[in-house]
Amino acid sequence: MAVARIEIQITQRRRAEYGHPVCRHRTQSFAASLRNLQTDYLDCLVLHSPLARAAQTLQVWRAMESLVAGGGVRQLGISNCYDLEQLQALHDSARVKPSVVQNRLYAETDYDREIRAFCRDTGSSTKVSGR
Repeated sequence: MAVARIEIQITQRRRAEYGHPVCRHRTQSFAASLRNLQTDYLDCLVLHSPLARAAQTLQVWRAMESLVAGGGVRQLGISNCYDLEQLQALHDSARVKPSVVQNRLYAETDYDREIRAFCRDTGSSTKVSGR
């Protein structure tokens, strides 16, 4: 039995290393992913984690936004973002707002209570990941 593409949600989480020619690297890597997955688009592309500086994260995010503009991605997200100020800065600067925040929940971080509240207030969804 074949499943229609519209019934499947494909999400891919990608690492980004500052210093690569970000746009070219991201575009080439993305095209290969679509070929390998045998699809024309991803439902969500998730940045594995914020980079060391907000400007670096935003540079990578801009490259990801270009994939949304080109129709290859429907939503963007970020994972391993445990600092509310980092998430707010990305949200405030992004043209395509993070629609997914994927974190592991820890008692030490109060189970991301503030981040989950921010996501609720801004319309982002939170996803809990585990090992």
